[in-house]
Amino acid sequence: VGPSELCKELYTEGSTSDDGCEHARQRRLMEREIASAYMALLLGFLCRDEEAYCVEVLALLKQDSFVRVAQLLRSFLELHSDVQLLSQDGLTSMGAIVEWMRHYQIGINEPVLKRSCSPNESLAK
Repeated sequence: VGPSELCKELYTEGSTSDDGCEHARQRRLMEREIASAYMALLLGFLCRDEEAYCVEVLALLKQDSFVRVAQLLRSFLELHSDVQLLSQDGLTSMGAIVEWMRHYQIGINEPVLKRSCSPNESLAK
C-alpha cells in the first residue's frame, strides 16, 4: 500500500490511521478555516452597504445575524494581528467589518459604520 492509497482516507471523516494522513487532514481543516474567514470578510464588505444583500446572505446561511460569521472573522483578525501580517489600515478595515457584523440587525442598521474601529478597540470587546 503506497502513500496515495493511505491518503485517500483523507476524504473519509475521522480517518487517523496514518500520521501523514492525519497531518494532511488537519491541514485541510486549517485551509477551510482560512478560506471561510476570507469569505466572511468578502461578505462583510459586500453586505454592509446593502440591506437586501444582508437579508439574502443570512437566509442562505440559515442565520438571523452575522454574529457567528463575525466570531470567525475576529479569530482570523486576531491571528493576523498577532503575527503582524496586515498593515494598520488593513487591521482597521477588518476590525470595522467585524464590529459591523457583530451589531447588525435586519432593518435597523445604518448602511455603513461611519467611524472605523482601531484593531485594539475592536479586539478588546
